[in-house]
Amino acid sequence: MILLVSSQYFQIQFFRYPEPTPFSGDYFYNPYDSLNGRWYKANFHAHAHAWGGITNGHQSGEEIQSLYRKMGYDLPYLSDYFSINDQQPWHEKRFMPVYEHGINIHKSHRLAIGSEDVDFFDVMLFQNQDIRQYLLKRLKQTTPVVCINHPSMKHSHPQKMMRYLSGYECMEVLNSFRVATNHWDEALSAGKPVWILANDDCHDLRKDHKISKSWTMVQAPNDDRASILEALKLGRTYGVKRLNDTMPRAQLLGEDWRRKSLNVLTSMQVTHDTLRVNLTKEMNTVRLMGQGGEVRWQAEQVSYIEYPIQIKDTYLRVEASTSDMAYYFNPIVRYNGVRHPENVLKARVKFWPTFLLRLGIIYSNLFIALLLFRPYAKTIFKPATAPDPVSQLR
Repeated sequence: MILLVSSQYFQIQFFRYPEPTPFSGDYFYNPYDSLNGRWYKANFHAHAHAWGGITNGHQSGEEIQSLYRKMGYDLPYLSDYFSINDQQPWHEKRFMPVYEHGINIHKSHRLAIGSEDVDFFDVMLFQNQDIRQYLLKRLKQTTPVVCINHPSMKHSHPQKMMRYLSGYECMEVLNSFRVATNHWDEALSAGKPVWILANDDCHDLRKDHKISKSWTMVQAPNDDRASILEALKLGRTYGVKRLNDTMPRAQLLGEDWRRKSLNVLTSMQVTHDTLRVNLTKEMNTVRLMGQGGEVRWQAEQVSYIEYPIQIKDTYLRVEASTSDMAYYFNPIVRYNGVRHPENVLKARVKFWPTFLLRLGIIYSNLFIALLLFRPYAKTIFKPATAPDPVSQLR
């Protein structure tokens, strides 16, 4: 156990982080500008029975995908722990390899979306900010889209940490267990272009209050892997949350519910420093959230927004709700107008602290080995006893 734990800490790195800087620039990046395609209803986070049942998945991959398709999902992906589920149509273009990365006391987990190689490395015990950053950096080397899962669950990712972490594209803002808008605003306020995912994190189809609870709407020209990955990177998604926890299975499978869960965004445009949003139906409440999670505008019983953007607005995101649904849209963010914003890795490795940590682990393991080996060494290397000359003369 000592060797396992020390080998995990031996690989981590220390980082130097740039100071958080809000979005800036004379232009606004709008992920919903020039949409060309259709909206797909997706769930990226669901667990089938795997690893002998120790990961708490109760149904097969086929059962999960079959039920989700009956509930109107176009893209019901599977995401077992450290495993790409083999009960999927690998030969189809729309097949997306997804797995959940993370086995530790903090519930610090990530979704590896589009990766065909599973990275089994994790730090099971204490994780600080540097360890979480190292895990993101490492996972990104083999993964097209990395998503931080349920950041507000237990000690998964402390809110203030989101100001500094980089090198990932998405955040699971909506989950059947938690809503993490505070974590999202923390990252956005620090100038991190992070896009929303909303998932069930389903482990058991028998729990009606945990299925079709949160989902992601993805706008893409096609439902093949490349198109969906590109949409996630560009932020062409929004999250939806079902507000009624007691909805029966029959209603979830009904045609009325399928119609209610269709796309509600007609358009979102920025013209002449004015944000205009058209929704397909009237909302009970609509809010614009901005820097620091501040409410910048609010109205009731509306389906249209026209908001004059202020100089202090570094980003703006829309939240809307009806009696049974809540919608969370990706933000428009300030940028230089050249290339769409990306949350690339900005932390830099601190060489000497990393080197000294690894050197210390080596010496510590050697010291422990000597302590453990010492009792046996006395027996093995016991010096030979010289013969008694008197006894030899007898």
